[in-house]
Amino acid sequence: MAYKEDGVVIGWWSAGVTSAVACKLAIDAYGKDNVRLIYFQIDSAHDDNKRFKEQCEEWYGKEIEVWRSEKYKDQFDVIRKTRYINGPAGARCTLELKKSVRYRVEKEIDYSHQVFGFEYNKKEINRAIRFLEQYPYAGAIFPLIEHKMSKPECLHFLERQGIRRPKMYELGFPNNNCIGCVKGGAGYWNLIREHFPDQFNKMAEVEEELGNTCLKDKNGRIPLKNLDPNRGRKQKIIMPDCGNFCDLEFTEIEHKNLGSVYENPTEIRKFYTGEQKKFFNDGYETAQENIDSDLSVVLNMLKNSYGDIKDAGYKQAAEGAKAAFKELKVG
Repeated sequence: MAYKEDGVVIGWWSAGVTSAVACKLAIDAYGKDNVRLIYFQIDSAHDDNKRFKEQCEEWYGKEIEVWRSEKYKDQFDVIRKTRYINGPAGARCTLELKKSVRYRVEKEIDYSHQVFGFEYNKKEINRAIRFLEQYPYAGAIFPLIEHKMSKPECLHFLERQGIRRPKMYELGFPNNNCIGCVKGGAGYWNLIREHFPDQFNKMAEVEEELGNTCLKDKNGRIPLKNLDPNRGRKQKIIMPDCGNFCDLEFTEIEHKNLGSVYENPTEIRKFYTGEQKKFFNDGYETAQENIDSDLSVVLNMLKNSYGDIKDAGYKQAAEGAKAAFKELKVG
């Protein structure tokens, strides 16, 4: 990794409202000459992102750098070439269009911190703490959490600057992901069908080509061509932002420090140190004091991979944890 103490600050600008405000807060804190703003260009993004990017650049007084995959142009390109839509390993398009590009950025840029637009709510704070534990090398910082800013507050903040929210939000989508995101549910896809019928039909064709689907339920696969136009319409559309880091583990487990950070958001800064390296380098025994409250759940999750860890005791559990996180070990 290219991490170093005196490196620049990378601001991940995703064309979403939370990342836009987080990047501005980082510029105010570190100075615009010390921050590099990076956007991953994907051809299936809404055309209005260009307008939003230009307005943000004027607001920042700084250019947003455009990086993109060297192999793929959008999620349809990835799916057709890799023959994979979505599954237990996650969405292949996220890996190819965002994560692999991030790896290249981290390799080429000497950085001290990376700025993420996690908003101020308990779920996102929990994710941020887990993130800091699982990716200590990233030097992640979360300005919105520190400033107690939620997504609605970010929207109002932008509008006070005269910056109109991205078109996807105006159309009722919760995030500004690619048009036709494979992570979306039935309500999302019906909204895509309404506003972007060409993208809907294109994904339906891709599903038929591969014999796989974006949507599944307890009864099996749901091809888009057979999707009930009213399904999911009355439900609030909830779907994840398409992040550029791997999915976090144990985010469903409430971290023991969640309450204190929620009440006093600046406490998240104590996780900005390198102390969490212990979690990866020394296994669960050394870091046991940090995860005691979660240990029984962690052992149960590891059980399928490392045998009956629960009965084998803490020592073998520690060895299993070491192996499980070997790829994330930092110096």
